[in-house]
Amino acid sequence: MADKRSTEQLDNLRDRLYARGETPRPHERVSIKAGSASDVRPKPALDDVGMRPLEEPVAPEVDAIAAGFEEPKPRRSYRKALLMTAIGFFALSVLVSSVYLVLGKNTVSGSNIVLNVSGPFTLGGGDVLDLQASITNQNSVAIESATLVVSYPAGTRSADDSGKELFTERIPLDSSIASGETRNVSVKARVFGEENQEAEVKVSVEYRVTGSSATLVKEAAAHRFKISHAPVTLKVEAEKTISSGQETTVKIVVTSNSSAPIKDLMVKAEYPTGFDFSRSEPAPVSGRNVWRLDELKPEESVTIEVTGVIVGTKSDKYVMKYSVGAAGDRNPNDIASLLAVGDTEFTLEDPFFDIDVSINNSDNGTVSIAPDSQATVFIDVKNTLDTPVYDALVEIKLSGNALPDTNVLTNIGYYDSNTRTIRFDSGSAGGLRRLNPGSSERLSFSLRPSTSGLETPQVVLEVSASARRVSETNARETIAGTIERTVKIESRPTINATLVTAASGPVPPVVGKETIYEVLWKITNSANSISGAVVTAVLPTYVEWKGSGSGSGAWSYNPSTRTVEWQAGSVNSGASASGTFRVSLLPSSSLVGRTPTLVEAAHMKATDNFTSALLRQSSSDVTTELGGQRNSGVVQSN
Repeated sequence: MADKRSTEQLDNLRDRLYARGETPRPHERVSIKAGSASDVRPKPALDDVGMRPLEEPVAPEVDAIAAGFEEPKPRRSYRKALLMTAIGFFALSVLVSSVYLVLGKNTVSGSNIVLNVSGPFTLGGGDVLDLQASITNQNSVAIESATLVVSYPAGTRSADDSGKELFTERIPLDSSIASGETRNVSVKARVFGEENQEAEVKVSVEYRVTGSSATLVKEAAAHRFKISHAPVTLKVEAEKTISSGQETTVKIVVTSNSSAPIKDLMVKAEYPTGFDFSRSEPAPVSGRNVWRLDELKPEESVTIEVTGVIVGTKSDKYVMKYSVGAAGDRNPNDIASLLAVGDTEFTLEDPFFDIDVSINNSDNGTVSIAPDSQATVFIDVKNTLDTPVYDALVEIKLSGNALPDTNVLTNIGYYDSNTRTIRFDSGSAGGLRRLNPGSSERLSFSLRPSTSGLETPQVVLEVSASARRVSETNARETIAGTIERTVKIESRPTINATLVTAASGPVPPVVGKETIYEVLWKITNSANSISGAVVTAVLPTYVEWKGSGSGSGAWSYNPSTRTVEWQAGSVNSGASASGTFRVSLLPSSSLVGRTPTLVEAAHMKATDNFTSALLRQSSSDVTTELGGQRNSGVVQSN
């Protein structure tokens, strides 16, 4: 295929080399070999009319060149030309845009806005931070809708009397900032923090350009400063060595170190595991560990006393932490900015006194007793130290809503009804004059609470014991121990079962004829609410179940066991619940002259919601005798 194309090309070249009118022979081929070009002598070409030669005959070298002629390359693609045009247009656009950005007169650049912030690098906690913000517009056009945005550290408050907590403050600049103009803005806020705490304020400016709704931002370097001293100090006073189960009091003293009044301070405690909060003065505003100081004047001190009991083992150490700071607006019971912290560490010794209290032979923390019954209390006090203790004193402080009607009996102690306190000392109990290591003394008294008309009646016993010992380093001279017990009085509900009426049939009943009776069950509750009340009873073999009537709760009957069940549910203190059901009697001759039992004794059980005790009560049998009607229940012959 390639040889054919080469032949055609040589033919075309030959047609152009020779004159018109002399047509080359169709299949004549010219073969040119290396070294034999001089042997070739082509005929001269003629002019248009064939009369004379047009040119000198072509030298043999021309045929040689033609013999080695290659096919010409195709023309350049239009795609390449189009690509080159696009590249040129892009380069021109970049050049024009660069010139416009450099020489343009109406462009705005953030680099042409200078924002500087200046202020103190140290100040006291609670003092006013005075910042100066300077905005300079170096653009050739004005900027509009400028707003200064200031972000404060946690706990910052307004410098005015409102004391509002500040997070991010937006300060609008009323007018536009012209080209070349500098605008100065003063920013003031009251900052808080711990001594040597580092903080920062971030400032930026937001602005717009005429004809655009986009908001642009320019940020300044953050202004950093250090708190030179805290506005308040926190001091914790507490005993370092106490016994497990001993009540102790911790004092927290908060003192102002500021030249101006400090408002809305919060004091917060973190109790260790094993600490049982008892009370505090003043009382907490949230839970058991948060107090609020509305205002603390310069150099003023406020003391908070926290009392509680720590229970643990010997040599254990417990740390109680306290902190004071500015209250937050978002959560008024939380500290937004910490100002001062303090802590105290307790080391536990073996209990000075091992106090054991049992009520009716139970050493549980809470004991329940039946109404109008007696609670006998035994207190065993044991010296656990390696040295004797002297002049021991045991006091039992009574409280609770059942106390006013409680009868207190003691053999050797003294009961003061004015203070509701039972007291045993070395004068009334000789064994308390000296307790040797490991020795103990038993004391006792009894209670008989009265619960008439009371709801959830109880008596609380707070037992404390103290004595003197030889002083030791970092140890108390007066030792003590406390323990608490509670006596709860159970509710006493009753269940009554009565025959209401004979719904149909003969009265008195007659042999061979059916009489239908209606029976009423009623629960009457007393002191405490009860729940899960269930009443059951068995029907005799000659009595048939006829279904439930009116009343609350759910009724059921088991024909296999012939048991009627009433699920009465819950009954509030002092309330009652009732329901009725029907049974039928078809007497046989064996019952003539007798008063048959329709329903055997009802048995009720329920849970006392206050004492958690399981209560049980029963009623009498229900017979065919209608109330007050003589012989109304005796079966007659037919």
